[in-house]
Amino acid sequence: MTIQVIINNIFRQDFKNHLVLGRVLFGIAMLFLGLFNLFNISAYANYAPDYLPLPQFFVVVVGLVLTVCGFALFANLHTERAAQAILLLFIAFILIVNLPQSNMLDLSQSVAFIAAALLIAQNAKQENEKDSAKTGS
Repeated sequence: MTIQVIINNIFRQDFKNHLVLGRVLFGIAMLFLGLFNLFNISAYANYAPDYLPLPQFFVVVVGLVLTVCGFALFANLHTERAAQAILLLFIAFILIVNLPQSNMLDLSQSVAFIAAALLIAQNAKQENEKDSAKTGS
């Protein structure tokens, strides 16, 4: 039995499938990004625009959303909803932070995260529809 087969069996996911691997890696990235927010609240609050009230509160909310959704993507739990939540979060980032600050690097990163979340959400939707068709529900 190879290491790959053992890992696939432990996580009950086929890591040979690039969509699965991409979802897992994106989930890990979002999970760590969320944890960084939660462990560095003051530092991240300094990046908040001046017009945003209670920046530390928003850092905690963003950190929680990213941590929970990142874990959900990693573990393939409520994948479509988790990807949609990340999608909405980064659309909000663009509108509230990136565009007003004219930060093109952060804007590009937000757009890339939105693109990944869209792909993951669409794939999860298709998988859910296949599962529903198999079970007849």
